[in-house]
Amino acid sequence: MGKQLNYDDVIRVRVKKDDKALFYKKAAAAGKSGSEFLRQLIDKGVVKENKNTINELKKLTNEINRIGVNVNQIAKNNNSHFYTEYEKKKLFAMLKEINNALLELTERIY
Repeated sequence: MGKQLNYDDVIRVRVKKDDKALFYKKAAAAGKSGSEFLRQLIDKGVVKENKNTINELKKLTNEINRIGVNVNQIAKNNNSHFYTEYEKKKLFAMLKEINNALLELTERIY
């Protein structure tokens, strides 16, 4: 069997709320828990970002670019009075959902 690691001791540190939020955002960006992030920082002096996170961000960036192209096409069709009022409301609701999802993802990463 593999070596079992026992983490028995606890470190308590007082920080400002902003610093705490930044700590957890950096840990999330590295794909690690706060404890894992701190242990790696102590051990190596740096914490490398999780390659899966970087790859996911690249995929997300490409998808956002594709969505941007679609939004431009929608805007063109809207200006040509191609859509009904119902379709416009539905499109704006979808865009709002996309925007909210991106904001949530950005907050988790940064």
